[in-house]
Amino acid sequence: MLEQFVKNKLGEGFLNPFFLKKIWKETLSLLSKSSISFILIHPRRFFLSLLLFLILTNYLIPKNKIEGTKLAVARWPFSVQKHLRLIKVFFGNGNSVKTKEEIKLIQMSSFMSLNIKLIPGLQKEFKETETMIELPNKLEQQINQFEVILAEKPYYRDLYLRLSLLYLQTWQNEQAKNAWQIAYYLDPNNPQIKQLEKLIEELF
Repeated sequence: MLEQFVKNKLGEGFLNPFFLKKIWKETLSLLSKSSISFILIHPRRFFLSLLLFLILTNYLIPKNKIEGTKLAVARWPFSVQKHLRLIKVFFGNGNSVKTKEEIKLIQMSSFMSLNIKLIPGLQKEFKETETMIELPNKLEQQINQFEVILAEKPYYRDLYLRLSLLYLQTWQNEQAKNAWQIAYYLDPNNPQIKQLEKLIEELF
């Protein structure tokens, strides 16, 4: 029976394209019969179908880019490309925790790891993604080095300018603005500082 099948699968947390297609088709079929007599004869089945319709409609319509990409991963859980796309979306939104979780998920999946090894294009894309993810850590190291130097040389204009750019690349906008303000105070007529001023103004 459809009802028992749905309960079992929902209980297992099982949602894949084949299951969704079956439920969607059955739901639309039942809702198309939604006359008063049908509701009276099969009230439980009708309301289950209506509930499923609402749930699946909410599930299938992405609310934003992240939700849309997560939906694609849910539909194709063993697609390396879908996971890499989700990683880039998380990374672009500054969510380092989710980014690392997705990379770990790929590495722990023997199926996806094998695909990466066997398909040169995937190998290249995965390595590029790993490099992209490692970049913030390298930038943070540079930031720490510059901060140490500036503690000893507080009037080093160029270093404040570079530090401001590094802060921007690591989504630390407030710190970027503070570093730029010091650089501007030290040399207000510097063309590079004026150029960075336009970018700072756009963010604030």
